Amino acid sequence: DWSSDVCSSDLYSPLLVSESKRLWPSYTHLSLSGAQIEQETCPSLKSSMCWSPTAQLKTPFEQGVGFGQTTRAWGKDGRLRFDAMAELKLKYPKELGAISWDDWKDPTMQMRMYVLKMKETCDGVKGAKTQSDMFAMCLSAYNGGAGGLRSDRFICSATKGCDPGVWYGNVALTSNKARKPLPGYKVASFDINRGYVDNVFFVRRPRYLSLDAS
Repeated sequence: DWSSDVCSSDLYSPLLVSESKRLWPSYTHLSLSGAQIEQETCPSLKSSMCWSPTAQLKTPFEQGVGFGQTTRAWGKDGRLRFDAMAELKLKYPKELGAISWDDWKDPTMQMRMYVLKMKETCDGVKGAKTQSDMFAMCLSAYNGGAGGLRSDRFICSATKGCDPGVWYGNVALTSNKARKPLPGYKVASFDINRGYVDNVFFVRRPRYLSLDAS
């Protein structure tokens, strides 16, 4: 439960509402977004990074920033593997022209990046049986990449009795993601991805249900 010493979403949840209504007016499940921002920024509910536009995870090979942990990553040879911020700026120059890796901490720009990326990810999920299935797949793709979700659904479609339009009991069970932790990691990539969906849907979302009425 939230308590007086837990970092609150009150400061920036109105920004989530306003940017979502402006950029994604058909979206009415803001409780999912509130839960997702918590998932992305809160190592614990008492962390100073919780719901902070300055939240950052940085390693020698990866940097994720802000409400949606927009990420860039490098290979072991130092070459840039991908840059999600640069990709978003190319697609939405009018909305995101003011943000850069040298100046990324503005709350409005951070929230705008998150909403645009989430909308783009969800719009890319086709053929889900229900809206809940679509959002579950969208969350999986946000965390593990759209290509990862396509692969998971393809494996499901080739598996007897598996429906690629249904998440739980179907796509959630089929994947090429590692089932054992890679060296240096405590959790396997499969468990990280599936846990991401479960945590947003079932663990964190109840705290944000009031946002759905915004």
